[in-house]
Amino acid sequence: MYDDESFLANTDFNWLAWYNLQTALKDSSGMDAGGISIQLNSKLVDFEEDEEEGIVRLHFANGEVVKTRMLIGADGYTSIVRKKTVADGEPIFTGTMTWRGVMDRSHFNKIVQIEPFKSIGDGVNLSIIGDGKNFWVMDCGKGKIAWTGTAIYDNENFTDKHAPANTIALKVFKDWPPIVETLIEATDASAIVQSGVYDREPVSSWGATEGK
Repeated sequence: MYDDESFLANTDFNWLAWYNLQTALKDSSGMDAGGISIQLNSKLVDFEEDEEEGIVRLHFANGEVVKTRMLIGADGYTSIVRKKTVADGEPIFTGTMTWRGVMDRSHFNKIVQIEPFKSIGDGVNLSIIGDGKNFWVMDCGKGKIAWTGTAIYDNENFTDKHAPANTIALKVFKDWPPIVETLIEATDASAIVQSGVYDREPVSSWGATEGK
């Protein structure tokens, strides 16, 4: 899973980029053998239960309607499933903004002069902790290096959302160690994800009907 030069090679550590996890789940699903149908790029917008037929009808943004015997709401903190079954309002902003980027390890090795790129006993490739801000760099498998920066803010509307994510990240982490600026500048702006960090209060039961 990890490159031979990664210190995570041949270990049980399993921090993965989401797309690598998605691929691993697909490969183990039996999809290729015709056991499971996987539909990507499909946005769920609504659903309803049909108790007579014992099914759930799923309505997607493209107008498609799919019937299923089971619906699992693993669709994020803005979950449509949770909105209808739990109805506990909007997600809670935690006061943290985050920026995330991914690049090829081969490109990383050309621009970052750290040999070897390894942790100093803390289990993380590289972590930089500052005043209300953090920056991490990690091997995420399949020849990729990922970085994540976080900063504390009162609300997610702290800046111009129309500005490129790399421009905002460079401003947030101005005067930090050179490796931070190097990695942000070396990552394609369109590949940098900027978002608020949200949370939800835990619930004891999910289901359209009590006990389901």
